[in-house]
Amino acid sequence: MELAADITTEDLEVFLQEADENLVALDESIVQLERDPDNPQLLQEIFRIAHTFKGSSAMFGYRQMTDLAHAMESLFDLVRQGEIAVSTPVIDALLHSLDVLRVLRDDLANSEDSKVEIGPVVQELETVIAEASGSAPARRETAAPSLTLDKTALQTLQTAQITGQSIFRVKVTLDPESTWASVRCFQVLQGLVPPEAVQHPDSLQEKIRQDIPRHAQRGGEILSQCPHLGKDVMKAVEQHHERWDGSGYPARLKGTEICPFARIIAIADTYYELVSVQADRAEYMPHEAAEFILAWSGTLFDSEFVKIFSRLVPLYPTGMTVKLNSGEVGIIIDANLGHIARPVVRVCATGSNVKRPYSINLSQAAYQDRLVVEIDPYLPLPED
Repeated sequence: MELAADITTEDLEVFLQEADENLVALDESIVQLERDPDNPQLLQEIFRIAHTFKGSSAMFGYRQMTDLAHAMESLFDLVRQGEIAVSTPVIDALLHSLDVLRVLRDDLANSEDSKVEIGPVVQELETVIAEASGSAPARRETAAPSLTLDKTALQTLQTAQITGQSIFRVKVTLDPESTWASVRCFQVLQGLVPPEAVQHPDSLQEKIRQDIPRHAQRGGEILSQCPHLGKDVMKAVEQHHERWDGSGYPARLKGTEICPFARIIAIADTYYELVSVQADRAEYMPHEAAEFILAWSGTLFDSEFVKIFSRLVPLYPTGMTVKLNSGEVGIIIDANLGHIARPVVRVCATGSNVKRPYSINLSQAAYQDRLVVEIDPYLPLPED
């Protein structure tokens, strides 16, 4: 039986005791509900018990119990909101579910892998909801991989729910043939950070700053729920904030202790952060960000990967307007990868607009004396 890794024997004893109390309370409340279906306080109490049951079993990583308690909670919620009336099918489905919860509880107490199939029970609850609301029952899909939540994550979700925030469970499918699975996973996790958290220095931003040292580990924990992903993928996400000299986090790994994919992501992530707008600064220009990476080669970053980065990521991207030390102003039409800081420039002005633009390749010997002295995507061209 797979449970959360940090569960102790004492935690299990407390959970089982609380489960017994909740099962008795639910049993009594459901019977009372059948006699007094319009009691709002009773409905609220039943919903609270079901919600507590779901939350505590989720913290334990007991997926079967969590899913069944969630389905019961959904039905209770519709009843308390007046969208579904209490009826014999409703009561029967709830009592049936309660019996299955007791079996799951006993299996946990005996440390046995439960043989109970909750799918039919959950389907029964969903059918009751669908028939009472006049819609067709939803087709059940194959269960998603189990997601184990630690106590901190569970508290965060509960706080979000109380404050009216939306909570989503995101399913991501990766191409089995992808050779960059770790990078794709990192991009997904990076994309889950809301833009307002980056652009607005408020309490949410401060909360995220506090959580930054833990997010690499949490990312790895999320990916560990996906059995088809290799260990290298999880290592890459867990280690992408480690640094070549051992100054990173969370494990202070150094050198080749850091997996290769994590060393690559460290460079890419740093570059992306530098060229992006942050709450406390403007974005770097591409050549400034690249210079930062080069400056810290061998210290923060693997020098061999930095060499590859410098050949593949242009200091002066195509489309940028630049000014040369000769006074010529033009637009980069070819980044000229492989020739660091020596792009092809389409010159449009030399102090004044030229009659016919011409191109110069700064990597050629004839233009070795030309240097880029100013770069700006909005650099104005001189007028006649």
